[in-house]
Amino acid sequence: MKTIRLIRLNNIRIHAFHGAIPTENVVGADYIVNVEVKADWGDAAKNDDLTKTINYAEINDIVREEMHKQRVLIETVAESIVDRILQSFTQAEEAEVSVAKLNPPMTGQVESAEVIVRKVKD
Repeated sequence: MKTIRLIRLNNIRIHAFHGAIPTENVVGADYIVNVEVKADWGDAAKNDDLTKTINYAEINDIVREEMHKQRVLIETVAESIVDRILQSFTQAEEAEVSVAKLNPPMTGQVESAEVIVRKVKD
């Protein structure tokens, strides 16, 4: 039997300064970031050993660091978060990140604009 193990961080709320409109770089916006990492942490669970899994506090740190780098596109932010997760954790087999800008500045009432990227290690 094959077991799939996932680590998820849900609804990380961050105020950041991304966007193509100049006021977005001054006022900023609220964002929701979700992360899912597929990794083999069976030994960690069996032995109750944090050193054999991915510390999700470190994933949160990566998200916060990348979100605080000012960029035009949230697509760029999502890509950089996934890349850093896969580079930082040898146990990570694949990762998915969604970045949603809440109340984006556009005509009409739009709750959020979201991008999602999933990458798998070769």
